[in-house]
Amino acid sequence: MSDELNQHMSAMEESATQFLERGISIGEHLLKAQDLLAPDAWEQWVIDNLDFPLNKVQMYMRLARDKDLYRTDAAARDQVLLLVASAAASPADLRLANLAVERARDGRIK
Repeated sequence: MSDELNQHMSAMEESATQFLERGISIGEHLLKAQDLLAPDAWEQWVIDNLDFPLNKVQMYMRLARDKDLYRTDAAARDQVLLLVASAAASPADLRLANLAVERARDGRIK
């Protein structure tokens, strides 16, 4: 039984890493797209072209900006993974995810 549990935990951690890296990649692509547009055209481009709202766009861009923190600080990584995963559930959860990103960036997550 313990071998099976350890295998499940290992698979879950691998999935979490893939999830985080995919979120970072999305954020990096969004940052590149934003750089190609005039500042006043960005929000309208998001509305016209993406299937997810501006607040999620901003969260993924923040993940990309702070990727080194999430790749090196396990506590920050775990906190943001939980909150980003739950962000799909409600706007309030997304606000919590953004707050976690801010706290992690400021070194307040231990």
